[in-house]
Amino acid sequence: MLHRFQPSKIDYTIVNGISWDGHDKSDDADFVKYGKAIKTAQFSMGLLKTSDSAFFALHILKKYSRLAKYLAEKFPYLIIDEAQDTSEIQHSILEMLFDEGLKNIDLVGDPYQCLYQWRDASPELFLQKFDDVVNWKGIYLTENRRSTKKIIDVFSTLRRNTDKAIIPVNNTATDLPLHIIKYDSSNYSEAIGKYETLCVKNNFVSNNILVRGNTLKNSLLGKETNYSPWNSSLPYLLIESRIHLQSNEIKEAVKKVRRIIIGLLSPNISFADLKEKEQELKNNKGTNATIFNLIRGLPSFELSLKDWTTLTQQYLKTELELKNEPDFQIRKKNTAGFDKTTLDNPVNKYFKKSTSDNNIPVSTIHQVKGMTFDSVFLILSANSTGQNISLKDFLLKEAMPTEKQRLIYVAISRPRSLLCIGVPDDTEDEQLKKLFSEEIIIV
Repeated sequence: MLHRFQPSKIDYTIVNGISWDGHDKSDDADFVKYGKAIKTAQFSMGLLKTSDSAFFALHILKKYSRLAKYLAEKFPYLIIDEAQDTSEIQHSILEMLFDEGLKNIDLVGDPYQCLYQWRDASPELFLQKFDDVVNWKGIYLTENRRSTKKIIDVFSTLRRNTDKAIIPVNNTATDLPLHIIKYDSSNYSEAIGKYETLCVKNNFVSNNILVRGNTLKNSLLGKETNYSPWNSSLPYLLIESRIHLQSNEIKEAVKKVRRIIIGLLSPNISFADLKEKEQELKNNKGTNATIFNLIRGLPSFELSLKDWTTLTQQYLKTELELKNEPDFQIRKKNTAGFDKTTLDNPVNKYFKKSTSDNNIPVSTIHQVKGMTFDSVFLILSANSTGQNISLKDFLLKEAMPTEKQRLIYVAISRPRSLLCIGVPDDTEDEQLKKLFSEEIIIV
């Protein structure tokens, strides 16, 4: 069961039941027993998630009701941003404070941008309060100062017909229409190159390639999921950090290597102490500069996997002044899924970012929520199976969009000036024009 239901996705429900990945499992006695054992173990190690903090806060307020009254008097004004992502437990805390006299509560949010239902976020409860004219005053904020009308028209197709229309502040005849870029799933480089050409032509500075989930992201970042020459996670993290650095994603690169360094210098450190040390070093400019230079100085990816392994292990020992070289556990025997002769091939044969000269960042949709770019290139999958998102998800079938549709909504509402959507190269032009408009440009 541990492998099927990861402990990190287990939470208590508002009535002390157990949920997994946002799904209430309280009716499954065996799962509840398993879930409570996991939570007990986590708490005994001092491991709490944000949802655990809210769970404990609710029960403390229930047990000591005077605390709720004190908080309501101490903080007479409460403003909650991204309120569409609040959970049932968090809403219950708000209602307790409301009952104890806190009347100035502002909930600011967009239910179309709720991406955390797997973390028990409840946009429905947010909408219930918005529609409750007795206790709440709902105000539509309809002006959009980020995107052009042509971009707004695209993501508005995912909104309910009963909602007020979004009013664009930016609307000129020269605004760029939606660009559809067709790609070959065996090689995304050509499609990404076309996107980069558009960015350069229009002098866009802030650009981003967006995908759903880490599988496609890793593919674009050059991480071959089916090729594993090492049994240790260390070399993969180093390679990922170098690729992040090449993409100007400096914070992400430094973050990965910061944890590596702490682990190498303190091999027996507990997870709780590791997290505390990470937080301590997070804003240390000297440490971050050292990490930056360490990543930049990694041996070339043009070396063979075998030589890169040897040199990188030596490099880490020297630079970090380690007693022993770290062991990447390079594979030495042929197996059904691994040919050891491939170790003579260069690293960049298997680990190379699928972009050209401008090193535009590749991000998941969750990573860019709340951010703004000059342009965005959202790459859709061929189908919507599993976690994939595709053109089929543009067809609004329910009163409120599904989680996949909300993901698309967030992604395509990020750009100021240019929205590009990537689709498989066998997609018919007429299908695209029918779904969007005759004005789109198909590349």
